[in-house]
Formats: sequence, structure tokens, C-alpha cells
Amino acid sequence: MTAGGVLWNDFGETCAGPVAWDLACLRRTSRLDGRAALEAYGHPPDDAELEPYLQARRLQSVAWSLLLARRLPRHAEHAAAQSQHWQERA
Repeated sequence: MTAGGVLWNDFGETCAGPVAWDLACLRRTSRLDGRAALEAYGHPPDDAELEPYLQARRLQSVAWSLLLARRLPRHAEHAAAQSQHWQERA
């Protein structure tokens, strides 16, 4: 909340996009078994179908980690490792 009302800061939560983006986020979550969650979805795509979205989600995670490390230096080591891993896979 801001003085002017609600301020959305996550466009992924407010805009319509491909369902595959949401499913890729669900697949990569560490909060629960992402594969099981996709199975519960009904007609889940396999990881090969989700791969472009999984890659985009990984890149978003790297960018977020790097930004977080700038604000909170204690996260720098983790951000650097994520960035290195991303570059090795690219």
C-alpha cells in the first residue's frame, strides 16, 4: 500500500500472459513438488514444452538475485553463483 493506494510491482501478477509462464513458475517452485502440482493441473505440458518458459524464469531469477545483492550485499555470493551458472548454461 502507498499513500495513493495499491501499487502493483509485479506485472506477472497483474497482466494476462501465456499459461505456460505460470506453469513454468509452478514447476520451478521450491515451496512444493512442482511436478506433482503440474500433474494436478490436468493436462500438464512436459518439461520440453515448458523449456523456453523455464529458461525465461531462470533468467528472471538471476536478474532478481543480482538486484537483491546490490541492495543487500549478504546475497552477493548467491547472486554471483546463479549468474555464473546461467552463463555456463547459455
